[in-house]
Amino acid sequence: MGHLVQISRYQILVINMYYVYILISLKDRNLYTGSTNDLRRRLEEHNSGQVFATKTRRPFNLIYYEACVIEKDARLRERYLKTSWGKRYIKSRLKSYFQEINKLSNGAGPKVQLNMEEGSGTSANDTSGNSNNGTVNSSTWTPLDRRIK
Repeated sequence: MGHLVQISRYQILVINMYYVYILISLKDRNLYTGSTNDLRRRLEEHNSGQVFATKTRRPFNLIYYEACVIEKDARLRERYLKTSWGKRYIKSRLKSYFQEINKLSNGAGPKVQLNMEEGSGTSANDTSGNSNNGTVNSSTWTPLDRRIK
């Protein structure tokens, strides 16, 4: 959890922090959720292409993070934020940020509105005019016009 450091006649407890973070890709405007014990180093790794999962989606901006004293807590929180309930939480927590980002884009790039309703998948409606609407089920994209009714 931490270690004691002696500074003159005082002992100070230095606590190692563990972080859960959310990045937004400036290339495709999708989010990435992860955890680390060194937030600055990890952001640099993402932006320099050292992370396999994100190297084709660079560059990234850090838009949200939480700090935990226990690593297990950070890992559990990361896992939660990757669930549909966690994504709803983030969407609600960062609502103003997402509204501002859509205003600033002035129509450049896709504006994706996620409809995270109860059900088997997450509907996504592309409002950029590309008609890339569909449902995401366990990392499989199903276009709306190909759904079996």
